[in-house]
Amino acid sequence: MTIRVTPPSWGRPRGGFVGAPDSNCPFGGARSYLEHVPERLVVDGLRLWAAGYVTRDIQPWGEAWNLYAATLGQIGARQALGPLSQWVKALFLWRPEEPKTFCQGCRLICRDECLGAAMIAACQHEDWECLALVAERLGGPAGQTEVTEAARAFALTLVALDQRLMHVPANVVRSLVDEPPTQSYH
Repeated sequence: MTIRVTPPSWGRPRGGFVGAPDSNCPFGGARSYLEHVPERLVVDGLRLWAAGYVTRDIQPWGEAWNLYAATLGQIGARQALGPLSQWVKALFLWRPEEPKTFCQGCRLICRDECLGAAMIAACQHEDWECLALVAERLGGPAGQTEVTEAARAFALTLVALDQRLMHVPANVVRSLVDEPPTQSYH
Protein backbone atom coordinates (compact mmCIF):
# COMPACT_ATOMS: atom_id res chain seq x y z
CA MET A 1 0.00 0.00 0.00
CA THR A 2 1.38 3.39 -0.99
CA ILE A 3 0.02 6.53 0.56
CA ARG A 4 0.00 9.46 -1.84
CA VAL A 5 0.84 12.79 -0.33
CA THR A 6 1.10 16.31 -1.64
CA PRO A 7 4.21 18.44 -1.11
CA PRO A 8 4.33 19.48 2.54
CA SER A 9 3.17 22.92 3.54
CA TRP A 10 5.32 22.55 6.67
CA GLY A 11 8.49 22.05 4.58
CA ARG A 12 10.57 24.84 6.04
CA PRO A 13 13.33 24.45 8.60
CA ARG A 14 12.02 24.40 12.15
CA GLY A 15 14.14 25.66 14.99
CA GLY A 16 15.94 28.54 13.31
CA PHE A 17 18.98 26.70 11.96
CA VAL A 18 20.76 28.46 9.15
CA GLY A 19 22.90 26.98 6.39
CA ALA A 20 26.69 27.06 6.75
CA PRO A 21 29.57 25.37 4.96
CA ASP A 22 29.96 21.61 5.37
CA SER A 23 33.54 22.15 6.53
CA ASN A 24 32.21 23.16 9.96
CA CYS A 25 30.36 19.88 10.35
CA PRO A 26 31.82 17.47 12.90
CA PHE A 27 30.17 14.69 10.88
CA GLY A 28 32.36 15.51 7.87
CA GLY A 29 29.60 17.07 5.79
CA ALA A 30 25.87 16.58 5.90
CA ARG A 31 25.48 16.04 2.19
CA SER A 32 27.67 12.94 2.12
CA TYR A 33 26.38 11.75 5.51
CA LEU A 34 22.76 11.73 4.35
CA GLU A 35 23.64 9.81 1.19
CA HIS A 36 23.97 6.70 3.38
CA VAL A 37 20.62 4.90 3.49
CA PRO A 38 20.56 4.06 7.23
CA GLU A 39 21.44 7.64 8.20
CA ARG A 40 18.84 9.03 5.81
CA LEU A 41 16.20 6.69 7.26
CA VAL A 42 16.96 7.85 10.80
CA VAL A 43 17.24 11.57 10.07
CA ASP A 44 14.30 11.80 7.66
CA GLY A 45 12.28 9.47 9.89
CA LEU A 46 12.92 11.78 12.85
CA ARG A 47 12.04 14.81 10.74
CA LEU A 48 8.79 13.37 9.44
CA TRP A 49 7.61 11.90 12.72
CA ALA A 50 8.44 15.13 14.56
CA ALA A 51 6.58 17.12 11.88
CA GLY A 52 3.51 14.98 12.53
CA TYR A 53 3.63 15.84 16.22
CA VAL A 54 4.28 19.54 15.63
CA THR A 55 1.61 20.03 12.96
CA ARG A 56 -0.87 17.50 14.43
CA ASP A 57 -1.27 16.20 10.90
CA ILE A 58 -0.81 12.60 9.76
CA GLN A 59 0.49 13.59 6.32
CA PRO A 60 4.18 13.55 7.42
CA TRP A 61 3.66 10.08 8.91
CA GLY A 62 2.32 8.95 5.53
CA GLU A 63 5.49 10.32 3.96
CA ALA A 64 7.54 8.37 6.51
CA TRP A 65 5.66 5.23 5.49
CA ASN A 66 6.42 5.93 1.82
CA LEU A 67 10.12 6.50 2.54
CA TYR A 68 10.49 3.36 4.64
CA ALA A 69 8.37 1.17 2.34
CA ALA A 70 10.34 2.31 -0.72
CA THR A 71 13.60 1.50 1.04
CA LEU A 72 12.76 -1.52 3.21
CA GLY A 73 9.64 -2.90 1.57
CA GLN A 74 6.24 -2.94 3.26
CA ILE A 75 7.15 -5.61 5.83
CA GLY A 76 10.35 -3.80 6.79
CA ALA A 77 8.50 -0.50 7.00
CA ARG A 78 5.93 -2.03 9.35
CA GLN A 79 8.71 -3.39 11.54
CA ALA A 80 10.65 -0.10 11.66
CA LEU A 81 7.95 2.54 12.00
CA GLY A 82 6.64 1.33 15.36
CA PRO A 83 10.03 1.69 17.10
CA LEU A 84 10.69 4.97 15.24
CA SER A 85 7.40 6.39 16.48
CA GLN A 86 8.13 5.29 20.07
CA TRP A 87 11.58 6.89 19.98
CA VAL A 88 10.29 10.23 18.65
CA LYS A 89 7.40 10.13 21.11
CA ALA A 90 9.89 9.64 23.96
CA LEU A 91 11.88 12.65 22.71
CA PHE A 92 8.73 14.79 22.76
CA LEU A 93 7.62 13.51 26.16
CA TRP A 94 10.90 13.80 28.04
CA ARG A 95 12.91 16.53 26.39
CA PRO A 96 12.55 19.96 28.01
CA GLU A 97 11.94 21.54 24.58
CA GLU A 98 10.71 19.94 21.37
CA PRO A 99 13.38 18.51 19.07
CA LYS A 100 14.51 20.90 16.35
CA THR A 101 14.58 19.50 12.83
CA PHE A 102 14.76 20.54 9.21
CA CYS A 103 12.12 19.41 6.74
CA GLN A 104 12.34 15.94 5.19
CA GLY A 105 14.67 15.74 2.22
CA CYS A 106 16.72 18.77 3.28
CA ARG A 107 20.41 18.25 2.51
CA LEU A 108 21.38 20.02 5.72
CA ILE A 109 21.42 18.55 9.22
CA CYS A 110 20.96 20.36 12.52
CA ARG A 111 22.38 19.61 15.95
CA ASP A 112 19.34 17.67 17.25
CA GLU A 113 19.32 15.54 14.09
CA CYS A 114 23.05 14.87 14.48
CA LEU A 115 22.50 13.86 18.08
CA GLY A 116 19.53 11.67 17.15
CA ALA A 117 21.56 9.83 14.50
CA ALA A 118 24.48 9.54 16.95
CA MET A 119 22.14 8.04 19.54
CA ILE A 120 20.91 5.32 17.19
CA ALA A 121 24.49 4.65 16.00
CA ALA A 122 25.72 4.44 19.61
CA CYS A 123 23.07 1.83 20.38
CA GLN A 124 24.02 -0.18 17.31
CA HIS A 125 27.76 -0.01 18.03
CA GLU A 126 27.39 -0.42 21.81
CA ASP A 127 29.22 2.83 22.46
CA TRP A 128 27.95 3.50 25.97
CA GLU A 129 30.01 6.67 26.47
CA CYS A 130 28.51 8.25 23.36
CA LEU A 131 25.03 7.02 24.27
CA ALA A 132 25.25 8.56 27.75
CA LEU A 133 26.26 11.95 26.31
CA VAL A 134 23.41 11.96 23.80
CA ALA A 135 20.83 10.62 26.25
CA GLU A 136 21.61 13.42 28.68
CA ARG A 137 21.14 16.03 25.95
CA LEU A 138 18.07 14.52 24.23
CA GLY A 139 16.30 12.97 27.21
CA GLY A 140 16.70 15.72 29.74
CA PRO A 141 17.45 14.92 33.37
CA ALA A 142 14.30 12.84 33.93
CA GLY A 143 13.91 11.02 30.62
CA GLN A 144 17.32 9.54 29.83
CA THR A 145 16.26 5.96 30.52
CA GLU A 146 13.03 6.17 28.53
CA VAL A 147 14.63 7.87 25.52
CA THR A 148 17.55 5.40 25.59
CA GLU A 149 15.25 2.35 25.74
CA ALA A 150 13.18 3.63 22.82
CA ALA A 151 16.33 4.45 20.82
CA ARG A 152 17.77 1.01 21.50
CA ALA A 153 14.60 -0.71 20.26
CA PHE A 154 14.68 1.36 17.07
CA ALA A 155 18.42 0.76 16.58
CA LEU A 156 18.09 -3.00 16.98
CA THR A 157 15.16 -3.08 14.56
CA LEU A 158 17.28 -1.28 11.98
CA VAL A 159 20.13 -3.76 12.52
CA ALA A 160 17.69 -6.63 11.97
CA LEU A 161 16.76 -4.94 8.67
CA ASP A 162 20.46 -4.63 7.67
CA GLN A 163 20.50 -0.88 8.25
CA ARG A 164 23.60 -0.16 10.37
CA LEU A 165 24.62 3.45 10.83
CA MET A 166 28.22 4.64 10.75
CA HIS A 167 29.82 4.90 14.17
CA VAL A 168 29.88 8.42 15.63
CA PRO A 169 32.76 8.80 18.12
CA ALA A 170 32.06 10.23 21.56
CA ASN A 171 34.44 13.17 20.94
CA VAL A 172 32.27 14.24 17.99
CA VAL A 173 29.15 14.10 20.15
CA ARG A 174 30.95 15.96 22.91
CA SER A 175 31.77 18.77 20.44
CA LEU A 176 28.08 18.99 19.52
CA VAL A 177 26.92 18.99 23.14
CA ASP A 178 29.52 21.51 24.31
CA GLU A 179 28.96 24.06 21.52
CA PRO A 180 26.82 27.12 22.30
CA PRO A 181 23.16 26.63 21.26
CA THR A 182 23.44 29.32 18.57
CA GLN A 183 26.19 27.44 16.69
CA SER A 184 25.03 26.05 13.37
CA TYR A 185 26.89 23.40 11.45
CA HIS A 186 24.93 23.59 8.21
